[in-house]
Amino acid sequence: MKWTPPALPSHRSVAAPLVLVADDDPKVVELVHLALHAQHLRVVTAYDGDEAIRRALAERPDLVVLDARMPGKNGIEVCDWLRHDPEDPQVPVVLLADANDGDLKLEALARGADDVLTKPFSPRELVARTKRLLARSQELREQRRRAAQLERDLARAQDDARRAAADLRREQRLRELAFGFGRDLQRSLDPDDVAARVLAAAHRLLRCDDLALFAPAGGALDGRALQPFATAGEDAARFGGLTLDPRGELVALVSGLGRPVRRAELERFSAVAPELAEFGARGAALFVPVRTLAGIEAVLVAGERADGIAPSAADLEVLGALGQLAAPALQNAWRHRGAEDRAIELLAERAQANDRVRHAAAEASTLAEGACAWLDLPMRERALVAHAVALGAWAWNGDGHAALAALASHEDSGRLGELRELIGRAALLDVPAHLSAERREAALLVAVCVRITIARASGRSGGEAWSTAIGWASAQLDPRVHEALASAAEKREPERVRRPGSMSRAA
Repeated sequence: MKWTPPALPSHRSVAAPLVLVADDDPKVVELVHLALHAQHLRVVTAYDGDEAIRRALAERPDLVVLDARMPGKNGIEVCDWLRHDPEDPQVPVVLLADANDGDLKLEALARGADDVLTKPFSPRELVARTKRLLARSQELREQRRRAAQLERDLARAQDDARRAAADLRREQRLRELAFGFGRDLQRSLDPDDVAARVLAAAHRLLRCDDLALFAPAGGALDGRALQPFATAGEDAARFGGLTLDPRGELVALVSGLGRPVRRAELERFSAVAPELAEFGARGAALFVPVRTLAGIEAVLVAGERADGIAPSAADLEVLGALGQLAAPALQNAWRHRGAEDRAIELLAERAQANDRVRHAAAEASTLAEGACAWLDLPMRERALVAHAVALGAWAWNGDGHAALAALASHEDSGRLGELRELIGRAALLDVPAHLSAERREAALLVAVCVRITIARASGRSGGEAWSTAIGWASAQLDPRVHEALASAAEKREPERVRRPGSMSRAA
């Protein structure tokens, strides 16, 4: 018998967030309903996947709790349907799964679920996770409301723009940005793709030689320094090595103004002078905040135009709108990237089957991280190298290869396909000359570090593992990669490393 939930008092029905709970077990529905109802949340229920979709369309809930295995459409299929709903593709989804459904959890995260709870679960844990997701959902909906408001404002500005040719061109550009580019930007689930689109749009607008999007590694707003995440232009490398302190005066001022700011304006504030000096020396002329209500997501830094012409007020207005549209798109893409990374981490836990393998993989990961920094690989390649080393030889064939292929079949960004290609090249030491320098270096790093992991896990010493891996890869090993590995290894165990050109033997 289906359990019928009691009605909430009418005075709470307007303000309380609405949660849709779908499970074919009435007892689970009752347990979840009582736990959420005690927190003054409204709850609607469904007992199969098809009914869950109908209730979601009719009620438009603020959060959805789904049983992974239901009659009709299962929870993952419903989650996938919700993620492709054009009206509200970002509604938070929590999947309830049995403890033995390990692969199902991976698939749920890959298909867009925000969280997975294992049955039996604690109602208090469910409530805590629900509150966290509802808070984030409210922030995202506010961003969408602001974007919609921006579109309405741009539409109203059309009438005034008809009075002059200059105003008309401004309006046309803003409409194209908000209604065309902005919507395409919101659909992207890849932070690298979002960054590339934003930089391309800014480059067409400003026609400057160099641009860089500064963002925290992994998109986490936890105090990490903002560094060049993506660049564009003929001389964008000039910003390499620079960082922005998210708690510093420069970011605070740019974020507080909430609009594109010329360097000349910022130079009037003595508090930002120390941070601004190095950017000025590198030719930075313009700072554009990419921010949400929660704070800075990124900062777009642009150099001067070759002809010395400063951007017009209309250009700066369009650029400010670009920053507003980019912020929620980048935030959503980082959220999806985080779920994707968590799925890969779960696979890595399976790959590292015992303490010896885990210890060896940790050593190799540290070595790879140091070598990536020495080579100054882009963020995307660094993350792929880290994942490939963590997965190790387990992902080269058999169950690991199949698990990674299954995970990649459900993603849209192509990043997991790149990870599989990197792992395949490292396994076979297949690094043809036509590959870009970054991809060749990444494949060689993975090949050596995974071989070190294998040797260390089999009981060999650090020196033996180093010699074995370097010797195996010597025919293909680029001197720059060897130098990067040697430099990273020397910081840990200098006596065990033979640097390129050295005649000393490894210990």
